[in-house]
Amino acid sequence: MAYRPSDSVLLSWIEEEYDVATDETFASGCESDATTENSPHHTDTEQSNDSASDERANLPISEPPNPPILQCIPSRTTLQPSSQHRSQKRPPATATMQLSGIQYTGKDEHTNWAIRFDDKGTRNARKKIDNLASIRKVFESFVSSCNSSYTPGEYLTIDEKLEGFRGRCMFRQYISSKPDKYGIKIYAMVDARTFFTVNMEIYPGKQPAGCPYPTDNSAAAVVKRIFRPIDKSGRNITMDNYFTSVPLANDLYANHRTTIVGTIRKNKPQLPPEFLNVKERPVGSSMFGFGKEPNNTLLVSYVPKKNKNVLMLSTLHDDDTNDPETGDDNKPEVITFYNLTKGGVDVVDRKKKDYSVKRVNNRWPLVIFCGLLDLATVNAQIIYFSNTGDTIPRRKFITNLAMDLVKPHLLRRASVDVLSIGLRQSIKNVLGQDLPVRNERQETFGRKPRCAYCPVRKNRFTSVCCVESSAYGHLCVPYRVLLWAGVIPIDIPALRDR
Repeated sequence: MAYRPSDSVLLSWIEEEYDVATDETFASGCESDATTENSPHHTDTEQSNDSASDERANLPISEPPNPPILQCIPSRTTLQPSSQHRSQKRPPATATMQLSGIQYTGKDEHTNWAIRFDDKGTRNARKKIDNLASIRKVFESFVSSCNSSYTPGEYLTIDEKLEGFRGRCMFRQYISSKPDKYGIKIYAMVDARTFFTVNMEIYPGKQPAGCPYPTDNSAAAVVKRIFRPIDKSGRNITMDNYFTSVPLANDLYANHRTTIVGTIRKNKPQLPPEFLNVKERPVGSSMFGFGKEPNNTLLVSYVPKKNKNVLMLSTLHDDDTNDPETGDDNKPEVITFYNLTKGGVDVVDRKKKDYSVKRVNNRWPLVIFCGLLDLATVNAQIIYFSNTGDTIPRRKFITNLAMDLVKPHLLRRASVDVLSIGLRQSIKNVLGQDLPVRNERQETFGRKPRCAYCPVRKNRFTSVCCVESSAYGHLCVPYRVLLWAGVIPIDIPALRDR
């Protein structure tokens, strides 16, 4: 019994040995191979190098018994060009977009992506009055969508996070308590229970003169800007000692119907001296201070260790109750509540880093954009769970989300008549459904049509087409060789030359 190679081996050999554009070139190539094979001057080295080709030449391809009339290929699922084999590692990516359609800049085209988020023609004029001109429009559009897409709960957290970045940026920050240390600081307000990010603001540094955007970067001003989506809604905000102050707490309570709970620094002038002296106080003791109108705050001093003092400020609590569940520690309820609601922003950062699209680059707008993409998946899963109650792993959710987003584009791309069969097969595998049959290619006068199964880069022309069904298009020489070899099932009526 004669040896028959697999479809992929035979197809790859045809692609390599007969990379031709016309039928005539293929015929002349076959004649030259036969002449070389029978030549007495054929050296041993050449014979060893061409041994694989000689073995293939002895296959039924070169001398088929009673060659049949060329048959039409019954199914495109049996054909996968070599370009499809190379893209099997990333089928969704290759099915969605082509590499040649991506624009690059710089000497190394694979490291510097030409992704911009604003109008380059007016950027220099806008940068004179705004440090965030390169990303502001995209950032504000994303934040606006977050505000309008979800109604947060009664407890929220305001904190700062850091998008890791070590490149050149005039407002890059250093925060020793963050994992990335260096980066772009972003203030965020997050739901303390569901961890949905409601609002954000980038720290822009000192803005130029004439900036139309807010320029006050003080902690109180940042809190008043970032909590606007929940203004006068009766909610509570948990914050750390960077934001907490007595004037801010009283202002939010009296004018905005918003309470706060947070730690407070010892250098605040409103703190009584008795709350700062802990040398003679026992471990586990607490001291409570209640303000008088117009001061509506509760001040707590707790000693967790010897000579260690924890100061808390709250407008939510109004008593000196301790939490019985803390046992011998005897912690006040203010501290227990703070520990339960303080980690909203940190949890979001951990979720983002589990599955991140961020890559190392030297452009700070791209760093912020990648952070927005990661945050979008976190917020989207929270909305999905709130609407359906379905708890699925985040990895699976991100995969399903990506497929739902690219599906309309894949369907539009599959309708292109000049799309190669390999790419159509990749789209079919990604979508998991049959694609509509494309229309027959229109022939232009004085020029042969292209092969329906080869990618455009092969530039193969042929006049052979299917008799019974025009959906299969035209067929070039390498694929006709597959039919002659019997690799492709022959159960559709013949092709004819025209």
